[in-house]
Amino acid sequence: MTNPKSLLIDNKQLTQTAKELGYVLHAATKPIPVTTPPLWLSWKDANLQAIIDAIIEQSWPVAQIRKHLKALGLKPQGRSRADLTTQLITALLDKERLQEVISNLSRESLDFYIKLHIRSQLAEFYTDGPTRANITPAQELIATELSHAGLALLGENQDLLLLPAQIRYIPAVYLAVPSQLTSRTKLNNTITTSPQDLISKVQQFINLVQAETVSLQPELAWDPKGSNIRYYLRDRILPIPRDAHKLINSPQKENDINLLTPLPRLTEITRKKWGHILDLHEEGVEFLYQLLVFNNILRDGSPISIEPEFAQAFITLPPHKQLQTLLLTALSLESWAVFWPDWRADKLYVSWHYAPSYWHSNSYAVQLSRLITAQHDILVTLLAFLPHDTWIPLRTAQDILRPLIPSKEKLAKLQLNLAYTGVDQGWKDFLMQYMVSLVEGPLHWLGLADIALEDSTLQAFRLHHLQDIFFLRDKDLSFEQWKGEGAIHFIPEEENLLIEPPAPVKLLQHLQLWAEPKISSGKTMCYRQNLNQLHDSFEAGETPESLIKDWEESAGFPPPQAIRLWWEKWWSRYGHIRLYPDQTLLSVRDEFALQELQVAVPQLKEAILSHITPRTALLEAKLVEQLLEQMRNKGYMPKEEA
Repeated sequence: MTNPKSLLIDNKQLTQTAKELGYVLHAATKPIPVTTPPLWLSWKDANLQAIIDAIIEQSWPVAQIRKHLKALGLKPQGRSRADLTTQLITALLDKERLQEVISNLSRESLDFYIKLHIRSQLAEFYTDGPTRANITPAQELIATELSHAGLALLGENQDLLLLPAQIRYIPAVYLAVPSQLTSRTKLNNTITTSPQDLISKVQQFINLVQAETVSLQPELAWDPKGSNIRYYLRDRILPIPRDAHKLINSPQKENDINLLTPLPRLTEITRKKWGHILDLHEEGVEFLYQLLVFNNILRDGSPISIEPEFAQAFITLPPHKQLQTLLLTALSLESWAVFWPDWRADKLYVSWHYAPSYWHSNSYAVQLSRLITAQHDILVTLLAFLPHDTWIPLRTAQDILRPLIPSKEKLAKLQLNLAYTGVDQGWKDFLMQYMVSLVEGPLHWLGLADIALEDSTLQAFRLHHLQDIFFLRDKDLSFEQWKGEGAIHFIPEEENLLIEPPAPVKLLQHLQLWAEPKISSGKTMCYRQNLNQLHDSFEAGETPESLIKDWEESAGFPPPQAIRLWWEKWWSRYGHIRLYPDQTLLSVRDEFALQELQVAVPQLKEAILSHITPRTALLEAKLVEQLLEQMRNKGYMPKEEA
């Protein structure tokens, strides 16, 4: 494949020649409110009964169930298949029992058990069944040990059956890494992070979106003149200019065409500015933006805006649920991929086999999504079983994981090809290089991996919580809690309230009553007092007393005195002057006439909003027509004046 470095194109290079080849810039579309709830709202925790019911439907032979119970040292209880299945599965997924039996496994047996789970998680890449493993004579003792421990089920044909759901109930288990390989690692430039950093960054990101109007940059598209090419090349195909010439001049000829990387949606100015505020790499800012759009937390379109209902629902999730949502959706994200930064930096290039006769084959987007998802499933599954909270040299990790990578057979016949510059082009070599981008990119940005660099190259990494998050274990993470008064700093002369995230969601909701988000220069969220919002809250029934109570309930301590005095100052002035545009006044000759009229027309009393003078009243506008009709029916002759 030819390295297309000199043929890249961006907004500044979109010359007239490029336009003639079919390259066009489209302005970003306006944001559209999201009405379909995101999938993460319907995700549920592991449900033991649901697992039992699903296995009961498989109708396992009763004799086999009894045999498995006997291997566990359990006496069968009940006569029906359903009763026996319930007893067996309940025992196999008992967390306390699993904790005990796993702690008693030998290192060899534990590694074998872990590799069974790797095989189970990557079932689609194997041709001989998702959860079964044929046992060699040398492995019979291990198989028997796992069977008696209830970690696997020994079949009639000396094969071992694993219960996939068990991964969500077991304690964290890791592959063996020789201690001498980790202890002697000398680390220079280390960059640490934590899942709590991500939770804070999401709150800050939403705050930034609310604080200013930010537009997306135009999107580059390729719209060739030949209709046949447009038909065959669908789904965001962007050939480099040289190959665009080929396709236009020879549309019926097969070709391997090099592709351009899609441009970032955020402008360079926004990526740099927000990256500085969030302490995040520019590409990490783009990644987080794409992830929040994908999860319906932000609306897709320009200018950037939040989706209030789903943004609020997301930040109210427990921290481990937020992490699970962002990690799992990041692995299937189509609008941004792990290799895009390398693609833009010319460390990797992508080609597509164009063949007019293949009009019926899968599209570029479908195959790209399939390949990306496969790569992520394989690599994150393998990485999840590496030891956590310890520095692992990159070379050591690659040596351990390389033999565990399944073949690419199930992904054969792809028209799409990715290749790293200067790297052997075998499937496993490619994935090992891809793993570097995954670790120092998304896993690091998500707070799940610390990294150590040497000359800007990944030297080692340290994982946090990845296994628990990836396998959806219902395990709350022990994050640093809200710091209370220590996280609040009010600057009266600027009318700014600075908040150190993560902050209670109820407090952020409370701030909407009287403050507006503003850009902050540090690792804080900034809100400025807003008199219009405070007035609207007073109009809606709020008082200084109710605002104080709401603050205390949401923050856990009283509001700063300066803020409380500000509420009271404006409350003392609230309502001194009232304007009533387009309202109706009722004026009579004397106060006795007004009293008489209220007796004759009872609805008049309900329609009076206030008495301006003893003989003048302000009326509810929507009731005026009814009042006029009733007055006429009673013999009065009201005079209407504009």
